[in-house]
Amino acid sequence: MLHALLPLALFLPVSLPEAAAAPAPVLATTADHGKIPWFTGTFDEAIARAKAENKLVFIDFWTTWCGWCKKLDKDTYSDDAVVAAMKDIICLNIDAESKAGTPLAQKYGVSGFPTMIVLDSDGMLRDLISGYMPPEPFKVEIERIIANKGTVGELRALVTAEPSNVDKRWKLASRLQALGDKAGYEAQVAEIKKLDPEGKSMAMRFIALNEVMTRVDALWRQNKAAESPALLQEFLANEVYPEVQFRVWNVLGQIYGALAGQALQTGNAAESARYNQEARKAQVTAWQTAPDKDAVGFGKQILKELHDKRDQLNAEDRAFALAVATRVEKLAVSDADALDLIACAQHMNGNKDAALAFLKRALDIDPKNARINQRLKEFGG
Repeated sequence: MLHALLPLALFLPVSLPEAAAAPAPVLATTADHGKIPWFTGTFDEAIARAKAENKLVFIDFWTTWCGWCKKLDKDTYSDDAVVAAMKDIICLNIDAESKAGTPLAQKYGVSGFPTMIVLDSDGMLRDLISGYMPPEPFKVEIERIIANKGTVGELRALVTAEPSNVDKRWKLASRLQALGDKAGYEAQVAEIKKLDPEGKSMAMRFIALNEVMTRVDALWRQNKAAESPALLQEFLANEVYPEVQFRVWNVLGQIYGALAGQALQTGNAAESARYNQEARKAQVTAWQTAPDKDAVGFGKQILKELHDKRDQLNAEDRAFALAVATRVEKLAVSDADALDLIACAQHMNGNKDAALAFLKRALDIDPKNARINQRLKEFGG
């Protein structure tokens, strides 16, 4: 099954409604969940209060066995700056596996923990936060959501203001898809198809790619994984948008990497090596087509992978790492993690002084970062 191997949520939506319609009553708990002033009534009471007071509703879904949930309580929800940032939000924390909490978690498609959702005062989904976050980035994320920047709510307003704009509709569709709102995604896709029946826009090319990915997923479910790259290569033959090309090459790289792992497990070293070679070619091509908005995240992923495999790299691989690092540096001058990985790329290319300089820049940004401090010692700083 492809989902177990590749992060394809970007392409394949799952079901999640925008608002909870008459969910089972849920009584939030407050003990041992940090300093947040948790609402102690039911979900319906929280929504009613939000409507009356024009406030957002924040719901933290947790489980008793979730270690990251406990860490979120101890670190993030106990941070005074976080508490202050959330003072005007109605906050509930819900045991997602309790008798009353399970239906609500299912209603919102919550399966990983912790998962936090933010609803508008009318109960419509505004945004979602997935997984543990330390206090400072969590605070930044909450402030973004409060300001309605890059949220579903903001994107809906943009579409309402210009309903014939397929690019804005696709941004909304993509955000709904990422949040797992299948019905919302499909509604926007239907409108885009009406606006662009000839399928020439970038939005329609992404929609066509989603349809190809459904076929790819089916092949993996049928244990025909080796046939899947051909579908994507065929799609690429007619693709002109670099943004779409990037997504396809990125997925191809992941598919070839997964196929290499399968071949190695069956003892076919030659086939594994061939797939690994194809995976690297796809990764390089993806990097060449990556738009700036994706380049930092993708570049950091590449640099980490190359550093982890530094003892297995050839000269071409090391040169590729340096090329990636050069571009990432231009786009992420204030990202300590990026500067750390750039230092690694410099070091594996024998540029010790440059590596130390990047690490010192990273420490100027994040002086208490234990990993970067340790790296500085390893590199002889």
